[in-house]
Amino acid sequence: MELSALHNHLLHETPRIMYIHFVGRGDEVELAKGVREALALTKSPLGATASAPETKPEIATEIERIIGYQGSMGGDVFHITVPRNDIHVAAMGTMVPGSMGMNTPFNFQLDGKNAAINGDFMLRPSELNPVIKVLQANGIEVASIHNHLLDNEPQLVFMHFWAYGEAVELAKGLRAALDRTGS
Repeated sequence: MELSALHNHLLHETPRIMYIHFVGRGDEVELAKGVREALALTKSPLGATASAPETKPEIATEIERIIGYQGSMGGDVFHITVPRNDIHVAAMGTMVPGSMGMNTPFNFQLDGKNAAINGDFMLRPSELNPVIKVLQANGIEVASIHNHLLDNEPQLVFMHFWAYGEAVELAKGLRAALDRTGS
C-alpha cells in the first residue's frame, strides 16, 4: 500500500483531525490485514454499531430539490452523493467505480433551519478555481485541495469544503458550484 493523501476534511474542529488516503493492489486478504494493522494503531472503532432507521427532516426535501439528487440519513447527518457520470476514472490499470469515491458527496448536519456542511468535490483541474469562487461567494470555505490517487487518468482534483449557516442557502451555494462542473 502507498500513501496518496494526508489532509483535513473540516475547519475549526477540536481536536484537529487529519485523514489519510492510501492505494493498494494485490492479494485482498493481505491488503485487509495491512488496513486492520493500521486501524489498530488508531482509536477508530473496529466493530459495527447498530443504528435505528432514521427519517429525513422536512428540510431535507427542500435540500434535495435544490441539489437535484436524493439523499439519505446516516448517523444524524443528511448525505447526498452526486455522481460524476461524465468522468470515467482509471488508476493502477483498472477502472475505479463511483462507489469507491469517484463522486461528489455532500453532508448536512442539520440543526433546525441551519446546518454544518462538508463534502468533497471531485473536479477536473479546469473546474477547480471556478468552483472555489462560487463557494467563497456563498460563504463556503475550502478546507483542502488534494488528490486521492497516484496515477489516475484523467487527472482529478479533490476539494473539501466547510460551512455553517442556513441550510437552504448553503444548498443553493453548493448547487451553484455544481453548475460549474460536468455533474
